This record gives sequence, C-alpha cells and structure tokens, in this order.
Amino acid sequence: MDVRGPGDFMAPAFIFSHRNNLPVSIHAESEVELFRLSLPEFEALLKKDCRVNFNFLRHISDIAVFLAEKVRLLSLSRVRDKVEFLLTKEYRTQQSSTLILKASRQQIADSFGIQKFSLIRCLNEVQKEGLILVKGKEITLLKPEYFK
Repeated sequence: MDVRGPGDFMAPAFIFSHRNNLPVSIHAESEVELFRLSLPEFEALLKKDCRVNFNFLRHISDIAVFLAEKVRLLSLSRVRDKVEFLLTKEYRTQQSSTLILKASRQQIADSFGIQKFSLIRCLNEVQKEGLILVKGKEITLLKPEYFK
C-alpha cells in the first residue's frame, strides 16, 4: 500500500501517456480535498512556470530511478545479493558507515519478495562474516569498502 500526503501527485507518470488509465484503486483513510487540472491546463502551467516544469520533471525522473532500482532488485535471485544491494544503496545515500534503516525487517523482506526469517538469517550470516554489526534498525558497516 502506498500512502500519499498533502500535495502529492496521483500517478504523475501516467499524465502524458497514451494509456493514462490509473491501474489501481484509491481509498481515502480520512477526509481529503482534491485539486484537479485538465491536461491542457496542466500543460499551460508547465509552459508558464519553469519551477513547476522542473519540479515535475524531477518528480518523474525520481520515479524512473525508483523503478529502475526495483527492476534491478527483482532481477537479483539470491537473498544475499538483495541484502548487499540494500546496504550498498543505503551506504551511498546516507554517506556513512553507520546506517539507519527506515523500514522494518518485514517491510524490507516484503520489498525483496522474501520471508522475514530469510532476511534475518542472511543479515546474521553477513554479521558472522565480520562485514556488518546489526543493532535493531542500525547497521554498522565494519568493512565499508565491501559495499562501494
């Protein structure tokens, strides 16, 4: 389930597509207020305000990067490869050898398409090898050069 907040687009990658039907259902958990623009109105806004145009392009680009990473992650068959991918990505993002994971073990396992137990077992194995130290949501890379 994807949760949206105030000011978030609903499926921005579909706006200019020839097949721009949203392939999901949307459910509100509380009262919401929607702001809607027609395609010609949105195009005019993009042409009129270069900040809006840049922000929209940045948003679409971020989605493309996210999807490319997801495809890469799904192409990895071994749990170990998925764990190393995650740790490398977090190391590059956080620019620290002490990583704070934002997601729970269950959420990470779900994103990998594996069981939580398999994820925990793999983290324990990597820890036994002396590559990491796990303390809850904090993972210290003992050999950060391995994750570059």
